[in-house]
Amino acid sequence: RAGGWRGFRKFKVVSVSESPLGSGWDCVIEPDDSDDGKSKEKKKETGKLPLPKVRAGEYICVRMDTPVVGVVHKNVSLDCDGRAANSGKQWNFHLAKAKKTLTTAAAAAGENVNGRGGQGMGDHRNSTAALCTDFFAEQLKLLGDVYVSMPLGGFLLKIR
Repeated sequence: RAGGWRGFRKFKVVSVSESPLGSGWDCVIEPDDSDDGKSKEKKKETGKLPLPKVRAGEYICVRMDTPVVGVVHKNVSLDCDGRAANSGKQWNFHLAKAKKTLTTAAAAAGENVNGRGGQGMGDHRNSTAALCTDFFAEQLKLLGDVYVSMPLGGFLLKIR
């Protein structure tokens, strides 16, 4: 596919902002080919490689190396309708907020979403999902760069 690559490509986090309805975070990323190993002469010839066009139903794997827990991966669906979706320069995705959240300290202390000790199965899943999404959004803001896979997806929608 035009603009494609193998493995992960370095991207810069352009913005992470709370969505207008408060349902999560809207994220914008763009390629950062500043240290991809190409010679300066080759970079002058090619510039930044354009991104492949996004198709409805595709997702990417975002990888980041956090100082807290090390390498973290998260699959996110790409926004095909956003202003930057098929510009060839940026990609948009949304991180949905979980209904209840925990602080990192509360999670480490073994508290569930209701603030009680212990973790029942339902509470554990909700608190873990909330904690992971919140943590991921925080780290996107702090780190400023991530590594991203090519768009993936076996279930693609045809839009006429």
